[in-house]
Amino acid sequence: MKQGQYQPVSVEKQVAIIYLGSKGLLSNVPVDKVKEFESEFIEYLDAKHKDVLDTLAKGKLTDEVTATLTEVAAELSAKYKA
Repeated sequence: MKQGQYQPVSVEKQVAIIYLGSKGLLSNVPVDKVKEFESEFIEYLDAKHKDVLDTLAKGKLTDEVTATLTEVAAELSAKYKA
């Protein structure tokens, strides 16, 4: 995870991305496409699952949150399979 200069990433978004990496949920995404996937993943969470980001911002990583992160990652990473 690399943040652009003057473009800090919120803690809840960092946690979401780090969770994916630590659980092997990025294994279908080619290394050169990870940044693209990250952007798409975060935009999707912002648009469709704001509650998940709000829960992460409160410092909670519940079963519901991890299930949503896993589901969204699987859905979005499917298009990157070779």
